[in-house]
Amino acid sequence: MNKNELRYLRLKNNLTQRQMCEIIGISCSRYSRIERGYVVPTEAECEKLAKYLGICERKWRS
Repeated sequence: MNKNELRYLRLKNNLTQRQMCEIIGISCSRYSRIERGYVVPTEAECEKLAKYLGICERKWRS
């Protein structure tokens, strides 16, 4: 999944970046860097993103 897909899924679910970082349990600056593609999410962050957004974790990792 690329950064544009993550942003698309967040917006599709009518969520702000702040809401996503609260759901995942990370700082807003870290989430922003993940969404912009500057930082690779940890395995735990990937699991939470995949679970909340309803996608397969393998898709996130690819």
